[in-house]
Parts: sequence; C-alpha cells; structure tokens
Amino acid sequence: MRSIDTASFVALRRLGRAVFFLAALSLAASAAYAGTIVPPRDLGALARASETVVLARAGASTAVVRGGMILTQTAFTAVEGVAGPLDAGTAFVTETPGGVAGGYGWQVAGSPEFEAGTVYLLFLERAGSAWRPRVLSYGLLEQTTGPGGQRLLTHLAETHALDLLKRPDGTQPEPVGTYFAQDLVDHLRAVAARQADWDAEAVRAPLALHPSTHDDDGAGKSSAIPEPCVFISNSGVPIRWKTFGDGGTVNIFAEENGDADLGGGGLDFVRDGLDAWNDSPGVTIDYHWAGPTPYTPDCSDGSAAPNNLAADQGLVQFNDPCDQIPDLSASCTGTLAFGGAYFFADPATRHTHRDLEWNTNVVAYVVVNNGVGGCISSSDYRIVMTHELGHSLGFGHIDPSDGAALMNPSCCVDLTEIDRTCAAFAYSGDVLPGVPGPAVPLRPLDAAEEQPLTPTLEWEATPEADGYDVEIALDALFTDVVYAESAVPGTTLPAGPLAPNTQYYWHVRARNAIGPGPWSDRFRFTTEVVPPGAAVLSSPADGAVDQPASPTVAWERVLGADRYHLQVARDEAFALLVFDRDDVTGQQHEIGPLDPETTFFWRVRATNDAGPGAWSAPWRLTTLPLPPAALALRSPDDGADDLSITPVLEWQRDPTADTFHLQVALDDAFATLVADEEGLTSTQQAVGPLLGSRTYHWRVRGVNRAGGGPWTARRFTTRLTAPGAVVLAAPTDGRRARPATLDLTWQPEPQAETYALQLARDDAFTDILQTTDGLTDTRLSVGPLTGNAAYHWRVRASNAIGDGPWSPAWTFSTAITAPGAVIPLAPEDDAEGLPASVLLQWQADPNARTYHAQVARDDAFADLVVDAPGLTEPQHQTAPLPADARYAWRVRGVGVLGTGPWSGVRHFTVAVGTSTEAPAEAAPEAFRLYPNYPNPFNPRTTLRFDVPARAHVSLVVYDVLGRAVEVLVDEMLPAGRHEAAWEAGNLPSGLYLARLHAGAFTQTRQLTLLK
Repeated sequence: MRSIDTASFVALRRLGRAVFFLAALSLAASAAYAGTIVPPRDLGALARASETVVLARAGASTAVVRGGMILTQTAFTAVEGVAGPLDAGTAFVTETPGGVAGGYGWQVAGSPEFEAGTVYLLFLERAGSAWRPRVLSYGLLEQTTGPGGQRLLTHLAETHALDLLKRPDGTQPEPVGTYFAQDLVDHLRAVAARQADWDAEAVRAPLALHPSTHDDDGAGKSSAIPEPCVFISNSGVPIRWKTFGDGGTVNIFAEENGDADLGGGGLDFVRDGLDAWNDSPGVTIDYHWAGPTPYTPDCSDGSAAPNNLAADQGLVQFNDPCDQIPDLSASCTGTLAFGGAYFFADPATRHTHRDLEWNTNVVAYVVVNNGVGGCISSSDYRIVMTHELGHSLGFGHIDPSDGAALMNPSCCVDLTEIDRTCAAFAYSGDVLPGVPGPAVPLRPLDAAEEQPLTPTLEWEATPEADGYDVEIALDALFTDVVYAESAVPGTTLPAGPLAPNTQYYWHVRARNAIGPGPWSDRFRFTTEVVPPGAAVLSSPADGAVDQPASPTVAWERVLGADRYHLQVARDEAFALLVFDRDDVTGQQHEIGPLDPETTFFWRVRATNDAGPGAWSAPWRLTTLPLPPAALALRSPDDGADDLSITPVLEWQRDPTADTFHLQVALDDAFATLVADEEGLTSTQQAVGPLLGSRTYHWRVRGVNRAGGGPWTARRFTTRLTAPGAVVLAAPTDGRRARPATLDLTWQPEPQAETYALQLARDDAFTDILQTTDGLTDTRLSVGPLTGNAAYHWRVRASNAIGDGPWSPAWTFSTAITAPGAVIPLAPEDDAEGLPASVLLQWQADPNARTYHAQVARDDAFADLVVDAPGLTEPQHQTAPLPADARYAWRVRGVGVLGTGPWSGVRHFTVAVGTSTEAPAEAAPEAFRLYPNYPNPFNPRTTLRFDVPARAHVSLVVYDVLGRAVEVLVDEMLPAGRHEAAWEAGNLPSGLYLARLHAGAFTQTRQLTLLK
C-alpha cells in the first residue's frame, strides 16, 4: 500500500463538475456544499438567518481549486440592498461548489450556476473574502419578465436537483415560487428587520404569470436507461468508470485517522461499502480497499494538474481538513459530508457502453465532516458510506415513490434489487430485467354510470408484475386523488366508499422489485344516486342559551345532498312547528323571529332525487329575554338648578334589568361625557365633583342578557362655588432653569374666572418679588431673574363667590449665567468735590467672580487713568487723581460663562486743591449695610457697613424662616466704616438674610450660600 503525500492530491484542486453527496438524513444542511438539505421554513426565515440579502447582477465567473475541490467564483454588482452590508453599487464575489478547471469537471447537484447579465436575489453568508449562498440554490431567485411586462423573481432551475428533507421541527417548508420583484424585496426588507412577519400571499405572483417550469439537465435519464435508475450526468451525459469495463481496479484509500467520534475511526465502514457494491451479481466492479494512509491536503488555492491519483484511485478524507463544511452543532444539524467522482471534461474523452455515450470517471474523493460518528448509529453510518460510494460509481438519487433503494435521497436502506439492477446496467453487458409494461384496466368500463359507492376495480394481469398501484381522482390529471392503494397483490380491488352521483377517474400501474411501470389509460365512471346520509348539526351547540331572536343554525355538508329540510318546534316531538322549510340549499339558515326566553328544538335532513336521508338528532336552543323597558327617572327633576356639584341621581327599579348604565354629559347628544358608569346594581348614584354653574344632561337605561334597553334622559344645572386649589404645571417643582425670563404655567381650575400669582425669594412668601392679579390665562412670564438663585411661586383662582386657596408652593432655581449689567452705587452720578482717592462701589452680581473697573477723562474711555481688572470685591479705591478734573467711570462683571456688559457710565469731579496724599477718612453721613462679597459664597463672605456716630450696633444672620443663625456684631461701635466676616460652616446651601440694626435704623441684605 502506498502512502499518499500532499503532492499526490494537489491534482484534486483543479478537478471539475461531478456529484457526490452525503445525504443529511433528518439533519439540517447549513453548509452550502451538499445537494441534500433541510430547508428553512420559508423565505422570511431564510432572510433572517442570512448575513446579507441583496438583489445583484451577475458578471463573469472563474474557477478556483482548493483542497481537492473545484469552486466557481462569480463577480456581482449589487442593484439593491435588502438586509446586511451589501448596498446598491457594491461589488462582491460569490463562491459556489462545482466547476471546470484543468480539464476536469466536478458537478454539484443543486449548486447555482449564475449567468452573466442576469439579476438574482441572493441570500448569503461570508466565506473568507467571498460570499456563499446559505443553502445552495434553495431560495435564490432569478429576475424575469412576466407576459404583461411585470418584473418577477422566480426559483432557479438548479433548485430541482436538491433533495429537500423534512425539517427537524416537523414543519413542512413553504414551496419557493414566483413573486412580484419589488413587492418581495420591500417585504423581505421589513421581515429581515423584524418589522413584519413573512406573508407569501402578499407578494406571490398569480399562476398565470409564472414562467415555464425549468428543465433539469442533470437527471441522467435516457430512453435506454431502465426505470427507475438515475445516473449523475453533465450536460445530459451520464458518468461511469471506464476502468471497470476494461477489467481494471480502482484503489480506494482512507485517511488513517478516521472519524475521531467513532470506534475504530470508521475505516471498516469504507471497506464494507466497497464490498457491498463489488458483491452485486453480474457486475464488473472492482473497488479495491487499499487501506488507511497518511494524508495532509493543501488547502490553499492552486492550479497543479493531477499527479499520481489522476487515474483509478480515490480517497475518503475524514474530519473536513480544509474546513469547507461548518462543524456540526450540538444537535447534529448541518451537512455530514460531500465529494464525488471527478471526470474528464473534454467530450473527446467520453466512452460508449450499452450504445450510450458516458463521461469518464478518473478519481473518487469524499470529505467527511467533523463529528459525524457522534450523530448517527454505527449501522446507519455503514449504510451512508455505502450510499456515498454509490455516488462515486455514478449512481444518482432514485425517487422513493419508485421503490425502496439504497440510492433513495435519504437514509437508511440497504442495497435492494433496484440498486443491483442499476449497477448491472452500468457495469455489465447482461440482459436486465425491467419494470413491468403498462397495465390494462377492465372494469368499471370507461364512462360507466350508476356505479356502486364501493366499486370493484379490475384490470388485466401484467407479466413480471409483483403488485399494482391504483389511484382514483376527481380530475383527469389526477391532481385531486381521493383514493389510492399501493402494491395490491391481485388484479381486483374493492375501492371506496365514494360519494354518490359523482364522476371519478381511475388508472392502474404494475410494479416489481425494479420499480413501477407506466400508468395505464385512465377510465372514468359515475357513481349511483342514493339518498343522502344523516345530517350532522354543528352550531349553535346543543343546549345553547341566550340565543338571539333570529339565530342562524348550521350543519355539516352531506355527500349527495341537493337540498336540506329544516324544522324548528316548541317540542321535541316536532308537533308544534314554528319553522318548516324543505328547500334550503346551503349548510346554514336563519330562523325566527322566535319568542323571547323560550326553549326550541331544531333538526335537519338532507335530500336528493333519490329521496330524503335520515333526520339529524334534534338539538335545542333557548332564546334571550327581551331587553328592559325605558326606566322612570326620580330625581333631580328635569331642568332642576342650583344643585350641588356632587348630586345624587336616582331612578326607578325595573325587575327585568340585571344592571343599570348611567351617563352624564355636557351636551344632549352625550358626545362629551363626564361620567359613564356601567354594571350599577343600585338605583341611585352620586356623580362629581362637577363644574359649578353648568348645565348637565344625564340618562339611564336597564341592561340584561339581551342587551341595553332604551335611554331615559333629563338635565340639571349646578350652583356656582368658590374655586378649588390650582394645580401647578411647569416648571416642575425643584427644576433648575437657565433663562433670565421664565414662563410659569398651571392647570385650568374649572370654577376660576381669574388667577393671582406670587413670586418670592422664600417659601414663607415674606420676601415677595412680584404679585400679579386678574390673570385670565394659565401662563405668566416672569423675569428678569437673577442667576444662581432660588425662587418660590404659587397661584390661586378667584370667581364671583370668592378666592380659592393658594396652591402648594413650587420652587425653581436659576442656573449660573454670564453676569448681567452691573449697577453702580457710589459715588453718585456727577458727584463733585470728591477726594483725590475715590472709593468706587457697585452692586454685587451673583454670576460674577471678578470685576473690571475703568476711570477715564472721556466718555469713550480712550484716555484711561484707571484700568483695574480682576477685582474680587464690589468696590475699588483708586490711586490719587489729579484735582479739579471731571472723570467718567464704569464697571463690568466677569464670570464662569463669560464677561457681562459694561455698566452705565457715571461721572465725578475731584475737588480743587486736594492733596495727592490720602486724606483722613471722614465719618459716614448715615447708617448703611453694603452688599456682601463675594455673593454667592462658600463658605466665607464679608459684610461692610457704615456707622455715622457712636452707637450700639447689631448685625445678625437669619435663615429664610426667620430663625437667627449667627450674631456677627452686638456692641457699641465708633463712627466709621466697619466690616464683619461670616463663616457659614456646615450650613446647607440656600438663601440667608443679614440684618443691620442700630437705634431706629434697620437694613437687610440677601446672602446666597452655594456649596
């Protein structure tokens, strides 16, 4: 036995178009390298499972060889993206199994063969730098034009070569058909995005628009090939080994590691499969077991010609070394293997056998996936291996309807007479047994009438037949088969029961171990007319209650019935009939009107020209009672006024009513309801609170099982009341607002005529900034607001009765903003006779961190004498200025969010003859508490104050509730300017008040602590 090195199989990377598949049994074929697949549930499921879905135009195709396989790569340009990364205009390449390279062919049944220039709808997944279809040609659609010029998408011809196995979940896949192109693309886009469920009927084209059915040129059929044999073919020419006809041998090796999931590696199964075919009687096959061999394939793309395996050799390669098949999942779903026998692609290399032209096999090659041994039993593994070796001999899949065979497209049957006959045809010159000839039907005669409902069919015996198949159908094409029997041992068959007075078609065919013969000529016959059978009632159910006065009754169709006789009675003996019709043509009819709350009996019988059938078993039904009558209303009286806004409405009881339905509205059409109460059991109901000084309409009706009775209506008017508490709307409580002005809104209070709004610095509303009365709107704009400050607001409603309560107060705070225009304080504008060193003072801005002050000889500030940026306090002592001169000054704030505008310009004049030295400071003229600085602060701030004469002074800090927080000064002070520092410590952020008190003088300043 020779060891096969890598070079020995480099040839296999340039081989061409033959088929060899391992059927996926009941397993899902997720890879794109098998002719037998388990398909997705429908095109919608395929779209969701695919990495991309695209409408694209095919370009040129080229073949590549890799790891012993030929693959065809086709260039595409996307026309329209449906799902995934491929958009319109994108160029990409698909890779599909099969092709021709280096003079060799490898044909993969069911693999798409794209035609340049044609547009296709593709469902793809990545394969390295290329893309591959999810399940070969299944689901791929070709663009075509309907007879009326409609743009359609229809299935590929190659789809017919696929074996579609049952899905693991037991559901039957939806057949792929013909669709309106744009409708399908748009629908799949929504389905792939999970914005819609798949609905084939919404996009399927009608049958009249379908193109003609594609023909499959790979069926390997010829009039010279016996039924039901099928051979793998290329261009209609079947494939076989010429070697065996010349008395030669094909050496089959197995990669020595075998299947890692199987005891012994599965090598014995290769040998057993070879022996099974070699032992077929009369054949010249010599598939020689050459034993295990070490083998490592070259999985790169290459172009070398076949080497020493180019003729009469083969290999079974386990564990998919080039990773051409996705590994089996934990549930063993996927493709088990693929491969095949390669053949010479040149027609000049063909040969003749049994007067037929054949393509010539040269190499057998099988690739088995990872983990197959852990997914099927040992006995099935052996049968599957034998099945695959049959493919390498050129045998195709035999339709199971033609008989059980190893070469059926699903597992698992051992070799049968059908397989042996096909092997003998391909690999012997013996005369072969064939399928039986056509059967000949005898009775009933063609066009026979008045046949019994269980006729006995009879036909002539057919030579070489082991049994017969019989079908009875309602149409001449046998698309609607109503009765079928297979392998009938004799030449007669009691069939039926059939329907009376009905025309049927029947035919018969003979079969033997080789397969079935052709169907006979079809005969037709008509069954006799007999009275119909007993009718079966369906609805309403027997004993049904609460039926309408005119119910519709229904029954099942009775075969042979021309019409029906329907009776309804008050008694089960049907002596007291209330309904009697014998000409009903359908399977349902309306009866009545019937008396309310009464039990009735009904029955049906079918009839035709032969007479009536038996009555059905009688069923009974009970009708609903009458709805309640109109109710009498008690109070309030119709048109009553000055009622409470929570009135109690009352009406009389009706013994036929189970419950009551009450409605209250602002209009007599009851379109604007304010109360809608159903299921009431009492005869009175309180409603409200309603609006004051409004007219309301109210009505009541009784309700029972039959429904609602007529309405009875009245109206009343409520008295005017004081408004209730207003509900604030925006800004929400605790909101931090940025704008300098802000819209405050609240909900309308039904009783309100006007509103009042208060805005304050504290929630006790002792420091009120604004009170606005007489508002008729529910919105008020307030401002300008100080940045980085807290505000409190509340609203109350008023009407002619009086004021309502204040709403609960809400709070909002303003965000830090750029500083506003600073307000100068001292010296006053146009002050005269000032000392040479002037103290400039201004109001602190909470949004300013520093200040910039300027003094100039002109109002344009071109001739500056003082330019002082970066001031941290709201004041600045200038250097001595020249005397007897007029000056202009201004200041602006600088904050985190920018620089504010300059203040208005003020002027002052320095006195004549003032010294350039700083004079002794004169006593202040009055008590004064200056704004603190910095403000806001954390946690320290300084307060300055003036004392004009010696006095007892107190300076105390309070919180917004008026509670003393800290005493800063409480003592006798001399005249002069003083200051005191306050450390807030662990106090919370918020507003505080500093109050200066001396004798009859009191002044308060607001402090903002911001942590």
